[in-house]
Amino acid sequence: MKNFLAVALIMPLLASCTTTPAETPTTDKLAWYDSREEALLKGLKKEGTRKENILETIQLGSEQFIIYRATTAQGEGIGIAAMQHENDKKFAWTRVSNKLTVRFIDGQTVDSQTTFRSPDGVHYRLYTGIMPKNKKTLTLNGHSIRPVIDGETRMYYSIKKTAP
Repeated sequence: MKNFLAVALIMPLLASCTTTPAETPTTDKLAWYDSREEALLKGLKKEGTRKENILETIQLGSEQFIIYRATTAQGEGIGIAAMQHENDKKFAWTRVSNKLTVRFIDGQTVDSQTTFRSPDGVHYRLYTGIMPKNKKTLTLNGHSIRPVIDGETRMYYSIKKTAP
């Protein structure tokens, strides 16, 4: 019973340690730029990362998302942003989810997940973690999935559309 109580008390603590208020999406007024490249570079700079840290740019429906390696106050993790556009003439970077820490400064790792809403109002769930070597699939909610794995860091992510 003591072990169960200890686990029950530690889980909320771990969940709260994966993000900090400074890493949450902002509701600031969007900064629009004349090119996608300029919006991308300014967004990466604002997030404290570089173009080399982009893991993937994906299209989900009519929206484009950028998944990138992120530095957090607790260690390293994954961030996700949307590239918004107006008539393909103006572009804006919008972080749509908290940065999720998956490897802490002390070397510990954690699988994490969060739900986010895209600028178009679509709800998604982002799963992240560190994939063990020689493993390519994992089980989430009873389903086997093949997440995207960064070969350098072994960080993985998977994005699934959810109901609002």
